Amino acid sequence: MPSAYRALTALKEQLSTLPASDLVNDLLWTIDALTLACNIAQGYAEEGHREVERFAADRKAALTQSLIPLITQYKALWQQHYRDGGCQQSSQRLEYLYELLQVPEATKGQIAS
Repeated sequence: MPSAYRALTALKEQLSTLPASDLVNDLLWTIDALTLACNIAQGYAEEGHREVERFAADRKAALTQSLIPLITQYKALWQQHYRDGGCQQSSQRLEYLYELLQVPEATKGQIAS
C-alpha cells in the first residue's frame, strides 16, 4: 500500500475514535475524497493516460463505487453548512466525474464481479 494510502487510512482510524461532530464529519469526507483522488492518480499512472472516461471498465466501476457515497455525503454536509440553493452547483464537479465513469451499455457485462 503506497504511503499516501497508509497515511489517509491512519488519519481516518484516528478520527473515527473521536466523538461525532461537524468537523469530524467534514474531515472524514475529505479523507474519502483524497483517497478517491489517489485512486484516480494511480489509474493515470497504470493506464498511461489522464482520461478517466477511457479507464478500464473494472477501474471505472470501482471508482464509481467510491464516488456514489462521496456525492451523497457531500450533499448532506453541504446542507449542514450552506443554503440549499448552492448545493447543486457545488456538487456538479463530482457529478461530472460520475458521468465520465459510466460504462457504456455494450461493455457493462465485461465488468468483473
